[in-house]
Amino acid sequence: MKKWRGLVVGVAAVGLVGLTIGIAGAQGQNPFEKAIEDRFNSMDANKDGNISYDEYEAAYQKSIKSSFERRDQNKDGALSKEEFMPKIGKAGAKGTSNPFQRMMQKKKATGEKKPVQHTK
Repeated sequence: MKKWRGLVVGVAAVGLVGLTIGIAGAQGQNPFEKAIEDRFNSMDANKDGNISYDEYEAAYQKSIKSSFERRDQNKDGALSKEEFMPKIGKAGAKGTSNPFQRMMQKKKATGEKKPVQHTK
């Protein structure tokens, strides 16, 4: 179960980071720093500038619950094999459900070639 928790949390984090990177980049901010800062701030529930173990665990519990609820299509509180398995279908053939990969596919399709800006 712990292996799946890590996978689910990782996938959710990638999606959040991908969305934040797109927004921050459009605003001229360093997108990676902005994504990390936003994630930190969202996890720091009491806003004391630190993430306690309880805050860390609570943040990932929300992510796991949300992921489970999205997959549980019939809302019976259990995942069938069909609900558990990733959706491939057309997305597997022509696209992806990963926000970062979708963004990269769009850039490739439109020929957009903006250089990555690195800051020190």
